[in-house]
Amino acid sequence: IDIDVGSFALARGLASTALSCLSSLITDTAFVIQANTTDELPELLCGATRLNHVDVSRAIWANA
Repeated sequence: IDIDVGSFALARGLASTALSCLSSLITDTAFVIQANTTDELPELLCGATRLNHVDVSRAIWANA
């Protein structure tokens, strides 16, 4: 997530509140190959991941 809140005080406050909530957030994500016809069934689960109590203070910049 990339959020620019430098020039708007209300946005800075909301972003700060959202970031503080991340430490208690648990998210599950799954990747599925979708079937579009009955010949392609059953659908397949390719993988899944869980983010558990993310500590954003330890985040690093990615080199793009």
